[in-house]
Parts: sequence; structure tokens; C-alpha cells
Amino acid sequence: MIKNGFYTVDKNDNTATALGDMECGTGTVFGACSMEIMVKEMIRCGYKIALQDIEEGGKIYKYGVCIGNAKCGIQKGTLVHSHNLASLYDFRSGGFDVKSGVPEDMEYCLK
Repeated sequence: MIKNGFYTVDKNDNTATALGDMECGTGTVFGACSMEIMVKEMIRCGYKIALQDIEEGGKIYKYGVCIGNAKCGIQKGTLVHSHNLASLYDFRSGGFDVKSGVPEDMEYCLK
């Protein structure tokens, strides 16, 4: 049975994966880092939430593995995704605008 909340695999993870669409409010983290967390924005199923404040440049851990660095400060309880995560595995993720998520390494032409 899938529980509604977030799941962590490793005690060193500073992110957890949403097991369902999570609205603002109190959420439960299951797995290696069991805890209650205040969800500060909508986190869609399968996306990551920050379990602690992460400073700009700080390492981001998921499933016990460092998956990248914070492109800006990330508050506990907020979404961790390509707009604020420079992935170690996807070189383009470091080129997304922090506020809009728009790729900065492409030139757009409107005609």
C-alpha cells in the first residue's frame, strides 16, 4: 500500500520524493529519514522536496547519491527541480533560469 507523503532511501538524503501530489501543509516523510515536514508549495507526485535548507552551491542528495548542486538557496519544504538544481548527470540543467526554468543556452526566434 502506497502512503501519501514523501519517501527517502538513505539517512543522508536532503531531499525526499513525493508519493502523491502534495498540497501546502504538514506532510510525513517515510523511509530512512522519518519526520514531519511543512510543505510550502505544491509538490507533484515523483518530484523532490527539500528536507532542510540548502545553501547556494550545496550538494543535493537523493537515494544516498549526490545528484547535483543548488543553483540558489533552497528553503526546507520547497520543490527541488531543474529550476534550482544543477544536475551532475544532465549538463543542460545548469543552464536553466532560476526563476522561470527557461533554458538560457538556447536562442529563441519569434517571427
